[in-house]
Amino acid sequence: MSPRLKHAAVAAVAAAVLGALLLGTPDSFASLNASATGTPVVITSGTISASVTGPTTGTVTTGSAPAGVVIDAGSVGIIPGIQAQTLTYAVTNSSSSASPAAISSIHVVSTSITDATRWAHIQPYLAVTVAVNGGSPTAVSSSAITSTGIDGVIASTVNLQPGATVPVVISFTIPATSGTVDLLRQLQPDRSSGLAIASIIGLAPVFTLTQTPFAAP
Repeated sequence: MSPRLKHAAVAAVAAAVLGALLLGTPDSFASLNASATGTPVVITSGTISASVTGPTTGTVTTGSAPAGVVIDAGSVGIIPGIQAQTLTYAVTNSSSSASPAAISSIHVVSTSITDATRWAHIQPYLAVTVAVNGGSPTAVSSSAITSTGIDGVIASTVNLQPGATVPVVISFTIPATSGTVDLLRQLQPDRSSGLAIASIIGLAPVFTLTQTPFAAP
């Protein structure tokens, strides 16, 4: 994946594209032909030097277990109607950058389906959102979540001064029901082996940073 340069009519605008590949275990990722664990991917383009680290895997409570349903303490992954799974990336505009940069887009894209059976079970009901720097989550279009994987782009206008870092949180949720279908019970066999997204589908989100001018004094 090569850094891209975008040119405006008046001045050149540099864009740095950061890729993070989830390889099946949290904190493992790759950019270009190199893979690493626990170290940032750094890409320099024009006057921007940017990096992305992560993901850090977490969970968010989305509801309560209904009567008669017991959820084991410490359960990880997606639990329909009760728990979402999150992947948090840290995107940094290096202090060595010569200008601010805006996170102009986040491309949530999959590279492979590692468990086709469980993907077929959850894909019709899966919702994916992206939140940048604590902002309101923006939904990835349902049409971007298909039988062949995920391929959706979210626009953003969050600006990063040189040296600033912001979190980007990608969340994966399944509702408790869909029509008359009780998904909590229907997906129980899949949950018994874990609905951690990394065990089902490989992800390679791409973060595009675009150079922005300094504010006028």
